[in-house]
Amino acid sequence: MSTLLWKRRLGWLLGGRPAARRDVILIYHSVSGGALSVPEARFCAQMAWLKDHARVTTLDALLDTPNPGGLRVVLSFDDGYRTLYDMVHPILAAQGFPAIVYLNSGLLGEDQHLPSRPELGHYPDEHFLTWSEAAYLAGHGWMVGGHGVDHVDLTKTSSEETYRQLIDCKAKIEARLDVSCEHFAYTWGNYTPQVRAAVANAGFRSAVAGLHGPVTQASDRFALPRVDIRAGYELRDFIDVAAGRWDYLGLKQRLARRLS
Repeated sequence: MSTLLWKRRLGWLLGGRPAARRDVILIYHSVSGGALSVPEARFCAQMAWLKDHARVTTLDALLDTPNPGGLRVVLSFDDGYRTLYDMVHPILAAQGFPAIVYLNSGLLGEDQHLPSRPELGHYPDEHFLTWSEAAYLAGHGWMVGGHGVDHVDLTKTSSEETYRQLIDCKAKIEARLDVSCEHFAYTWGNYTPQVRAAVANAGFRSAVAGLHGPVTQASDRFALPRVDIRAGYELRDFIDVAAGRWDYLGLKQRLARRLS
């Protein structure tokens, strides 16, 4: 049985009823790009479902205001691939949805789209935004967060290099885009107490990690959980993920961390 079929089966066995109030940050990377990107038709169907069944909001609103009830969703995009400009922005604009992109400041080109490098952990067969395209998104309501200068695991860098990755990324995004860069995404969701402290000391007000689950009042603002939306998810899978039926995946992740 495939991994996806197991996820579906366990979701229906362990998922229970959807919560009356649920806040969730969804992770995407690319739409209608390389092999790992979400197909356009599936993404459009997911956004249409959210329009009818959820409130899509900003990360600031989710963190700073209580959920009055129902499903509240933040759309987040890591790395900064050019499909955000070409494909994703028009779809979200048509729905009136905000989003946040976490950029690697060292991977945006001036007048060319730099290619992704899978050996560095990028999605294959993608290209990155240019600075002018990132500025366009920022000027049309997108929040912009940091993802480091380079796509590196900060749990494996020296304290000096970690500090450089954080400070330089934040400063360049703010200078080039004329925005406040207040939110950070750990590469691969990896962090340690030392990295968490460095992010806070660098002036960010939140950071998202890789643990599957909803954001609650007990969530650490510098290790916020997110829910990954994979390319192979059908609409029924997306609905179950958004509603919380697959939150058992977070329990599996916690157990694996304790045993590692």
